[in-house]
Amino acid sequence: MNLTDKDRQERRAFLKQLIRIPSVKGSASARAPFGAATLEALQTFLAKAQADGFRTKVIDGKVGYLEFGPDTASAPLLAAVCHLDVVPAGDWQQAFEPQLIDGRMVGRGSIDDKGPAVAVYFGLKRLLQEGYEPRCKLRLILGLDEESGSDCMKRYTKTEQLPVAAFTPDAEFPVIHAEKGLLQFTLTLSWPETTVPADKLTLLAAHAGTRANVVPGDCHLTWQLPDGRHESETVTGVMGHASLPQAAENAISKAMEQARLRLAATGQTQPWLEFYQQQIGMCYDGRLMGLAGKDAVSGPLTFNAGVLQLDAQQARLTCDIRYPVTWDVAELRTKIRSACEPYGVQYTENHHAAPLYLAKDQPLVMILTRIYNEQTGQQAEPIAIGGGTYARSLPNTVAFGPVFPGQPGVCHQTGEYADLASLERSEAIYTEAFRQLDQAFAR
Repeated sequence: MNLTDKDRQERRAFLKQLIRIPSVKGSASARAPFGAATLEALQTFLAKAQADGFRTKVIDGKVGYLEFGPDTASAPLLAAVCHLDVVPAGDWQQAFEPQLIDGRMVGRGSIDDKGPAVAVYFGLKRLLQEGYEPRCKLRLILGLDEESGSDCMKRYTKTEQLPVAAFTPDAEFPVIHAEKGLLQFTLTLSWPETTVPADKLTLLAAHAGTRANVVPGDCHLTWQLPDGRHESETVTGVMGHASLPQAAENAISKAMEQARLRLAATGQTQPWLEFYQQQIGMCYDGRLMGLAGKDAVSGPLTFNAGVLQLDAQQARLTCDIRYPVTWDVAELRTKIRSACEPYGVQYTENHHAAPLYLAKDQPLVMILTRIYNEQTGQQAEPIAIGGGTYARSLPNTVAFGPVFPGQPGVCHQTGEYADLASLERSEAIYTEAFRQLDQAFAR
């Protein structure tokens, strides 16, 4: 696929326009259930699509789509599924000010998932402009709640046509045939409020994190010093995606260990810090709770401490576990509760998504694997990931790109970026995917 300078400018301008919209989930309204900024991102996207000749639809302010092809209920649906909501910026001040640096578009959402959505869009636009006449409907579905539970897809599946085959460009190439199970929960420890001794070092408060599925990059502590003065402390880590905690540095774990050691140096302990050190620690595999392990299909369990709120009476920690696809979640729940019980820590489950596992010889998996190998000259095999995608929310759907093998995963990180040359390669692959899937699934 050869792009002109004009083509590239159009793609970059559109991606910049989308990044500038801070589409983090916000306060709900009747018109915008996931916040005004998420709806603005969708409307901006669909306005361009409509101007370019696509049919468009917005569904209750939660999800929308653009499409072309036969406009009949009997025509099979082929789809790509992307999301326009993004995780919070944290302390990244320029997250929504896109910058083009050394061939990379830097900004929140650039690779997760606005950049891939743009790549799919221009792949479809190329087919439309070529005069390609599909026998299936070709649709790009755009959700607004992927980062917070995918309620957008729950709404879509209630009334809208379901795909006979679909892919979501929200992971890695080649094809994702397995996604680990996702378990998010909150651990709570309460203790009686006591008068803070004026002559002792005391941890008064701590807070960190934005979402369970983000490795926090900063943890903020408030201390009372022996002379009665208050001191603020910030412990810095490295932000990352909860499915790859080993590629980041968890600021909560780092801060809890430093705080415990600081108190121990004065001969003191604190119940939450002791629990944290003995049952979570600096590990990212849950080994201290007896959770560590792996399977042959999808690899090891990962554990992320995502959000912490600690005050004079209580500590609340929201965690994210990605567990192997062949495991039973009931056993994990039992182990976590057993680890917490001796410390008086309460376990509250917030969200569970069962693993996704498709055999490598499933037709959709085989077709997309073949297309990827044809386009790249590789002999790649389907892979498993720890991330959770829309493939769990829609039938007949798998994750497919856009990150190529060997490229770093920068989702949810400060400095998130999309490599523009790689997005061009992805666009070519997605164009061919729609073409070949149309030929394979048309009635």
